Amino acid sequence: MRTRKIFKICLFVAIFIAFSGQAQAERMGIYVEESDGDPAGAAYKLQFPDGTLTRSGGTATYSPTTIDDARYLNEADNLSDVDNAATAYGNIKQGATTSSTGAIEIATDAEAAAATATDKCLVPSNLPDIFAAPPAMGTDTPAAATVTDFTVTTSISGPDATTVAEGLVELATSAETATGSDAARAVTPAGLAAVYQYVYRDIPAGLWEISAGDHATHESSAWATNGISKGHYSFSGATTECVECSIFWEPGWSSTSLKYLVKWTGDTGASAGDTVEWELSAKWENNDNAIDAALGSAVELNDTLLANNDGDVHATGLSGTVTPSGSYSVGADLHLQLCRDHDGSDTMTEHAKMFRVVIQSQQNQQNASGL
Repeated sequence: MRTRKIFKICLFVAIFIAFSGQAQAERMGIYVEESDGDPAGAAYKLQFPDGTLTRSGGTATYSPTTIDDARYLNEADNLSDVDNAATAYGNIKQGATTSSTGAIEIATDAEAAAATATDKCLVPSNLPDIFAAPPAMGTDTPAAATVTDFTVTTSISGPDATTVAEGLVELATSAETATGSDAARAVTPAGLAAVYQYVYRDIPAGLWEISAGDHATHESSAWATNGISKGHYSFSGATTECVECSIFWEPGWSSTSLKYLVKWTGDTGASAGDTVEWELSAKWENNDNAIDAALGSAVELNDTLLANNDGDVHATGLSGTVTPSGSYSVGADLHLQLCRDHDGSDTMTEHAKMFRVVIQSQQNQQNASGL
């Protein structure tokens, strides 16, 4: 069996190039490969395709002529001259996977909605079809969604959350939270605030004291038909009169945003439509505070007599905010002064009977640790 031998022969060929009327010898090394096992008789030649050979100093430069041959691709065409671009690209591309980058096809709307393809990608125009028929989530299938500018509104069904299992839960409104009976909805901070937002202190007539100046008179009136009697303070229809009281302010209550209302009725002879003007002022009394300290600004509260004088209970609306003088510390008393004022809009000339005053405040959970 004949052994194939490959060898290389370095041949130095002298090339004489005529340039500017002179001849110079240039040497070019050529490596020839012989494969028939017998180097004898090998013919060597130096052959250039069409082009230009120039010399500059000791350097010879060959510049080939552009060849218009369909067997070759033109570099300047950037592969646009292949017979079938899609086929050529398919032969050289690498597909994208979960672990490598590459080319990937865009899903059709049907493929996107089916949610089964693993070799397609989604684009924004696929989203309406996806949300119109959402894929199943576990054992439940969500209802179809309406998509407007890709803003999705939907009601998702699924297993409800319980005390022993995870699931979907709806947020309770403030009204639902306030009932204290809904065991299926979740409470938000805003809903909790609605439950604990307001507290009320009822101060009936019997807890008030007469003021040092002009003051109302504590009385008890009876309504004979059903034998009803009520204690009250009787305020003059001509002179401004006041009553006062002090109440302990519970540590869990806010010391700001205080408001009040008055429950009262008119005396015999008063006319429907008459106006009564009440005023309330207050001050904080802490340890070592002066007893005879000035009160804060009085807040007015007007109410109109209803049709049946001395026969109907009247409840004013809530007043504006009452700001006590001084500063609050845990354990303080709130001292109050209630007056019927005649220097403003009061038009009823008969006595007004005050049954009670109700103070509204806000719950202060951050100050509910006690004294």
